[in-house]
Amino acid sequence: LQRRAKASVAPPAQVDEPEPDLGDCEGLDAETLAMVRKMAKDPTAQAPAKCFGFDWAAGSVAPFWAWKDDEALENAVKLLLKHASCQQIRLCDLGCGEGAALLRAGRVMRDAGVDVQLLGVELDAAVCERARDTAAASPIPMEVWQGSFFELQWVEWVCHVNCQPVVLMYLLAPGISHLQEKLQQVLDCGGLVLTLKWELPFCAPRVAQ
Repeated sequence: LQRRAKASVAPPAQVDEPEPDLGDCEGLDAETLAMVRKMAKDPTAQAPAKCFGFDWAAGSVAPFWAWKDDEALENAVKLLLKHASCQQIRLCDLGCGEGAALLRAGRVMRDAGVDVQLLGVELDAAVCERARDTAAASPIPMEVWQGSFFELQWVEWVCHVNCQPVVLMYLLAPGISHLQEKLQQVLDCGGLVLTLKWELPFCAPRVAQ
């Protein structure tokens, strides 16, 4: 008797998906980088409840390290002021950390003769308390809100009548994508967005540096 040979079936061909644009991920460990890739591949996923904190990888929306390039920030603020529509500005920093970058940006505006008010939004409770210490010592009016910038009503604060709305942020590309609706509201009311490192994927920048 002859046994009938089993028909061989070729395995399905694998299609390599293009690598999403993650921005600058230097210094991230393998687990964190995998989380960032996962969010970048699915920008329609529900925004995470957690954003920046010491356990920031659970949200993957902000870099772990704080912004350190003061000169670049100051130059960026000076460029932004050329596009401001008035001398009254409400400046909101999303993920403000201890508030150092927000206060520095506010000082540049104040030194340029701008009447500026500051708002920092920070999720981590301990970091938020240190930001409130920064606010208490600030020569510029400064509030700090604790909570997720996906949920808090900071758009209503920044888009105040007779003021130029400005949003400052240092967020990864997936976090910016999840904030698109809120950022678009700011832009629609004549606001300006100063994003450090990662650009807004849904609109062309006026100024790039």
